[in-house]
Amino acid sequence: MRVTTKIVFLCLLTSCSSTNRRRTAGGEDPVRKPLDAETFLCDFASKRFEPEDRAQARLRIADRLSLLGLEPKMQSYDEEVRNGYVRGRRFAGVNLYAELRATVPSEEWIVLGAHYDTVRVAPGADDDGSGVTAVLLAAERLVDLKVRRRNVLFAFFDQEELGLVGSSVFVKFLVADGRKVVAAHAIDMIGWDGDGDRAVELGRADAETRGDPFVALYEKAAARTQGIGPVIRTRMGRSDHVSFLDAGIPAVLITQEYEGGDWTPHYHRKTDTCANVHFGYLTTAAALVTNAVILQLE
Repeated sequence: MRVTTKIVFLCLLTSCSSTNRRRTAGGEDPVRKPLDAETFLCDFASKRFEPEDRAQARLRIADRLSLLGLEPKMQSYDEEVRNGYVRGRRFAGVNLYAELRATVPSEEWIVLGAHYDTVRVAPGADDDGSGVTAVLLAAERLVDLKVRRRNVLFAFFDQEELGLVGSSVFVKFLVADGRKVVAAHAIDMIGWDGDGDRAVELGRADAETRGDPFVALYEKAAARTQGIGPVIRTRMGRSDHVSFLDAGIPAVLITQEYEGGDWTPHYHRKTDTCANVHFGYLTTAAALVTNAVILQLE
């Protein structure tokens, strides 16, 4: 197994914005403009299946993380992967992540993540450019919190479409590194709301119906989130949250209405473009997840 973790100074590359990590001529930091979800996603939504395309996607994510004052890091892997989807196949890829430290001493971590790869044919605006965008929207709010009683790790997983590969490797890294992860939130496809009810499904593949702490958390977060619809618990088990559950880490999937039937018709198709993303729903769902994480940081 060969796994390396290294700091990435991506804004030294020519494709990064020249202002992101530099001061102005007067010595002041550049003004941080709020992330425009539609502008970012429409730029991000291109096929991210081949290694060179995924590398460009990482540059775009890292550029935004750097602008928030976070330090993008890569976890490169080239190893044999075994999980519930793949058995003993070798994969090479790169996970991207950034750490946001608590404002008070803490050894506990909350992971907020999404996968950034696509299937071969699709631009992947909803799957999962919407999740990537939502994580970045959350990061924008969380970095400005005056009090964070836990550490936060923003993660962007490679090769989810090949069988949860990147998240499986990433969880192994967290466990080996001794990270005490108390909760993981994985956002996968949060850009389609055909019936306009702004409902969100919580995939909880491992939990009993009664007393589910994630459901209670998200219902409380919903009370803080203007415009959000019903929060619906399901037993969805087909995304990166499963990698955390398999390691005994509490985890939840946040997604559009898969079991409720309001699922994008553009799934894994060439038409999964930003023109077919419902941005009001995306930003409202991102606010819901952010409020859930804030509750865990208070």
